[in-house]
Amino acid sequence: MCNVGLSELREALAAKKAEKQGYLDIAEKIGEIYDRLSEDKAAIKAFRDDIKEFKKTEYETFVGDKQKNVYVASVSDLLDNYKTVIDNIDTNMDRLNDKKCDYKNKAAGCDPIIGGLEAAINRLITEIQNATN
Repeated sequence: MCNVGLSELREALAAKKAEKQGYLDIAEKIGEIYDRLSEDKAAIKAFRDDIKEFKKTEYETFVGDKQKNVYVASVSDLLDNYKTVIDNIDTNMDRLNDKKCDYKNKAAGCDPIIGGLEAAINRLITEIQNATN
């Protein structure tokens, strides 16, 4: 027979619950950073879109080839830089999302019966989010 007492089982259960909650707390903090980065990305995209519209506008004060050779080229370079920033944000969002998933899956691992299924669902959701963000 097993010599483990009820109080020892309660302590082990409480420790496992605390471990799970610790993982969930970390995942939540990562999620907050992810959400903030998502807001920043949306703002940067809006700025980029405003610049695209601005680029399409023609100005009477630009004469000769300055519009074509200087102004449009400079705005195109600026738009390329916005694309780089947005791509970098996407990469970082994906990394944050992956880490958040890892911690959620560690928490799910604290529930051995259904944890494996929950971890698989978490991974699938994360992959979809990373592909669509």
